[in-house]
Amino acid sequence: MTVSRASALVLAFSFAAFGCSDAGKETSNVGSPSTGLDSSLPLPAPGAPDTGVTTPPVVNPVDSAVPALDAGAADTGVRDAAPTPPVLTPDGGTVGDAGASDAALGDAGPVLAPDGGGGSAFPAVPITMLTSGGSFTVVTKTGVGPSSGFNVYHPRELGQNGLKHPVLTWGNGAATTPDFYPLLPALAKHGFVVIAAQTSFVDGATLKSGLDWMLMQNSASGEFNGKLDPTKVAAFGYSLGSLATFDIGTDPRLVTTVHVSGGLMGTDRSKATAIKVPTAYFCDKDETGPNCDGDFAAMHTNPTFYGRVPGQGHVDYVLDSAFYNRMNAGVIGWMRWKLMGDQAMATMFAGANCTLCQDRAWEIMKKNME
Repeated sequence: MTVSRASALVLAFSFAAFGCSDAGKETSNVGSPSTGLDSSLPLPAPGAPDTGVTTPPVVNPVDSAVPALDAGAADTGVRDAAPTPPVLTPDGGTVGDAGASDAALGDAGPVLAPDGGGGSAFPAVPITMLTSGGSFTVVTKTGVGPSSGFNVYHPRELGQNGLKHPVLTWGNGAATTPDFYPLLPALAKHGFVVIAAQTSFVDGATLKSGLDWMLMQNSASGEFNGKLDPTKVAAFGYSLGSLATFDIGTDPRLVTTVHVSGGLMGTDRSKATAIKVPTAYFCDKDETGPNCDGDFAAMHTNPTFYGRVPGQGHVDYVLDSAFYNRMNAGVIGWMRWKLMGDQAMATMFAGANCTLCQDRAWEIMKKNME
C-alpha cells in the first residue's frame, strides 16, 4: 500500500472534524517478526498520487503457503516463516533478532514462571523488548463479534497453566481499520485479548458493544470459556478511537484507559475529568499535543501519565515506524503494569527516575502518581 501524507492526513485523521473482512476466518503466527512491527506500513513513495483508496496493509502476514485456519480448526503447528527485521526499541536502537526467543519455544507454547519474574503470572519481558517480545502465538480472527464486524487478536495458548487473560477494546483512527495497527497483534503476543471494530469511524457505542460481546464469551461455550479476566479490562484508541474511548471512560468495568495521539478538543474537558481510573496519554507533541496538554491540565484526581514526543506529527504514528514502535512500547508496558500486575513495568512510569523520564526522546508529565 502506498499512502500519501496528504491522503493520510485527510482520511485517516480528520481529528478536528470529529471533536474488509473474511467472515469466520483466523490466521496464526508466532507473532514477533510476523507482526510486522517495523515493515508493515511502507513509507509513501515521493510524489505518489492520492487515489483516495485506503487498502489496509497486511499487518500480521501469514506465509502464503500456510492456509488461514477456519474458526475452530486444529492447530497444525505450522508457523509463519517470514523474515525477521530488526525491531526498534523505545530509544530508537535495535535489539537484534526479535524472533530468537520464539525459536526456542517452538510449538510448545510459553513456559510460565510462577510469577513471571515481575510479580505477574504472565511470562516476563524486558522493557527493551516490548514491541518484539511476548511468548504467545498470535491468532487473528476477522468477521466476528456483533454483526460480524470485529477483529479479535488473542493468544492461541488461551488459559495455559490457569491464566486468565485481560481484555482490551480498541478504537481505530478515522478512515482506518485494525489492520493498520501492529500494536494489536503485539499485545496478543503478550497474552492480552484485543477486540477491535472493523469500522473506519468508531464511536463509544461500538467500543462498548465489542467489549460486551468479548466478555460474554467468558461464560459461553467455546475457546474463551473461563479463560478471560473480567476484572482486568481496558479501553484504548488512537485519534478518533481515543475520542471514542472517552465516551466509555466511566464504564465501571474499566481498570485503565489509554489514549494514543488523541485528546479532547475545545475547552470542554469534562469527558477526560470524568474518568477516575488510571489513564495514560502517549501523544505526538507537534499536532495533537495541545489537545493532550489540555486534558492533562484538567486532570485532578485520577493517576495520569502523559508522555509526548517532540518533532513528531499526528499521522507519524502510521507512517513512521520508529515513532509507532516508541509509542507502542509505552502502551504495552502500561497495559502489562495495570492489567497483568507486572511490577517490572512500573519502572517505566513511576518515580522521578522512570525509564521514560530518562529517555530524551520523551517529555514526561505525571499527576497523582509516585
